[in-house]
Amino acid sequence: MQDKVVLITGAANGIGLATSQAFASAGARVVMTDIEEPALQKAKDLVGANSIAFRTDVSLESDVHAMVERAIKEAGGLDVIVCNAGVAVFGPAENVAIEDWRWMTDINVWAAVYAIQAALPYFKEKGSGHFVFISSAAGIFGTLDSVAYCMTKFAVYGLAEALAVSLDGSGIGVSVVCPQWVNTNLVDRGRVGVAPGEDADEVKAETSRKVQAAGIPPESVADAIVAGVKEHRFLILPHPEILPLAQFKWSDPDGYIPKAARAHRAGRHMEPLVKP
Repeated sequence: MQDKVVLITGAANGIGLATSQAFASAGARVVMTDIEEPALQKAKDLVGANSIAFRTDVSLESDVHAMVERAIKEAGGLDVIVCNAGVAVFGPAENVAIEDWRWMTDINVWAAVYAIQAALPYFKEKGSGHFVFISSAAGIFGTLDSVAYCMTKFAVYGLAEALAVSLDGSGIGVSVVCPQWVNTNLVDRGRVGVAPGEDADEVKAETSRKVQAAGIPPESVADAIVAGVKEHRFLILPHPEILPLAQFKWSDPDGYIPKAARAHRAGRHMEPLVKP
């Protein structure tokens, strides 16, 4: 990664900040973008001199195109783009407001589409480059109270896979990252759809406690991303146990559904799904 230029969205905190630090430590020039400008400038100070940072709203097509153009101009090129910026909405599908579905889709899905349209012509012209899309284990497995979030993360996974197939042999790489729970502020900054009489803050607090109890540090995800890009891997799994779970799911997709529902309702989540 020495002297490669890596552009990372959502770089002010969490996985984005950790990934910025990891690529910088590997010798790359890092371009950091985020919608939260004060937090972004603090993050840049942590990454160090081999970085530049500027505000971008990835939900806006014009901002994403300008972001790529500015990165190429100010950093002297572009080798890797990490589409990390993302938000979450939790709650049963019928309780999530339509505007929240749209808000999340704009940031989680459309931002990735804009990034492809902005960066792919440049990558094709120079015959190299690498896209990294942050999906989730929720882009592989449907979960009980995160239907809207799963929808966006399944979309990101499918987009990445189709793009990888279309670019095979071109010299342009594609990776998709599917972590399970990570200790970030995703839940705290997210939104929740609740039934009448439920308290949204209580639901968020309980979800956040579960994530913090089971989550891995964002640095673990960042290290997996850097290693995956170096090795030109498509599927990057910071939680290795996800692969046998996925294999189990596809070995019996009809049997998987009731087992997944029972496990989630019992609060046992993913791990017990491989057991009879």
